[in-house]
Amino acid sequence: MDVLQVPKEVRERATSLLSTTNVELFRQKYKEWLVETEKHQAKQSLAEGSASLAKGTGSILKDGESSHQAASRMPLAPSSSTSTSSSSSNLKKRKRPATEGGLTSTTTSTEPDLNSRKERFAAMDKSQFWKLKSGRTVEEVLYNASLKREADFKMRSYTIDFACERTKTLFTNDEWEEMKELDVLFKLPRLPETTEKYLRDVRKALVKGKHVASVPIPKEDQNSCELVLDSFLSWKQLYTAKPCPFGNKDLSESFWCREAWPIMKRLLSDVDGLTMIDGEITGLESEKRRNMGRKVDMETPPSSKQSGRRLDLVARDTTNKRDWFVVESLEEWDEVSTTFLRELDVTLFRELHLIASHRLQEQPSSHFHNQACFFAVYSGGRGFKTMEMKACPFSDYIMLVHLYDSYLLPTTAARWRPQVQGLTHLLQVRDCVSRTVKMYQDDDEDEENDSDDEWLYS
Repeated sequence: MDVLQVPKEVRERATSLLSTTNVELFRQKYKEWLVETEKHQAKQSLAEGSASLAKGTGSILKDGESSHQAASRMPLAPSSSTSTSSSSSNLKKRKRPATEGGLTSTTTSTEPDLNSRKERFAAMDKSQFWKLKSGRTVEEVLYNASLKREADFKMRSYTIDFACERTKTLFTNDEWEEMKELDVLFKLPRLPETTEKYLRDVRKALVKGKHVASVPIPKEDQNSCELVLDSFLSWKQLYTAKPCPFGNKDLSESFWCREAWPIMKRLLSDVDGLTMIDGEITGLESEKRRNMGRKVDMETPPSSKQSGRRLDLVARDTTNKRDWFVVESLEEWDEVSTTFLRELDVTLFRELHLIASHRLQEQPSSHFHNQACFFAVYSGGRGFKTMEMKACPFSDYIMLVHLYDSYLLPTTAARWRPQVQGLTHLLQVRDCVSRTVKMYQDDDEDEENDSDDEWLYS
């Protein structure tokens, strides 16, 4: 069965679950995951230092400095530092009785550290808030929502996802429509005409049974076209193998991350200063945050782990120690699984938020603030989904996030259209990230490009 031919109701359900808005649809699976998560958080909190717990912080993601210090130190703070800190809120452990079947037992629960959230909000410059026509500010609405125990990471990090129904319920219809005007910012640029033509010509050649190398590579945008050629050469070998691995679910994360979409391994390798690094790489941004403000005594063990979040693929400036683009992979692609939801909303969202906030703090120019785009990719099995994040033009504190549609490789290569569409999307992401890196380096004015409705971009 072609995975792309899924019923409409299934797609709608997956979309709803991916925005983590309709909890009722997957409550049973989610309950089981919550139990395991609470156990894991309790163990991790204890492992990261009883000294921290004794002081009352009890944080699994403590960054080691007060919010006032962070707010006074960063140009856009707490625009990103505050929102990032909020997304990694402190959790205090306590025992609470749980009644089940007439019996009372003691379980470990997590309670949010509301004091830290209040301190961060108090440190914000309210004159920089996004004020709506109704008179309310977006920051205050999200802050009030963040004080609730069930507040999600987006609310706590002052991030707006226009596909999130839970966030939408915080605002009136008029307020939401006013805010949603910014959704048009998530419009990827059109590729050069020569690249578009090459993609179409390659597909035509493959459909006719010709070799992919029979299509000449244009001189313009040559590197992008070479990435397309390499991807099709790899796919031809995989599709002709018997049995075809694209019909196998027993393959590793590393296989899918490197072989299903090989373009990712070299996507930004030609951008000046960047290197694509794969193989469970530690994220620099989470490492910086984890050790921010900590003092290390050479005669005593460090007070925190010297590593950040581990990722499967990173585009990194190894000279200046900065990350720009990250990929996290999963062994099996299942958009409605709790594992997928957690990784997408927690792991990738947090890491991308750190990258975006740190780069915006380091390059505070208004042009960079308005034009910079940051991406993360979640890959798994034959599919991938991209997440884009950018700063809100009306606030120093609000970030905007957008999840694009999934792209899946079919189990057979009869049409070659889904493959080309996925490559087109990744090349658009490549263009956005490379422009952002260039703006960060020299802040040159970026040219505007309009996109069209051709099938390449569907």
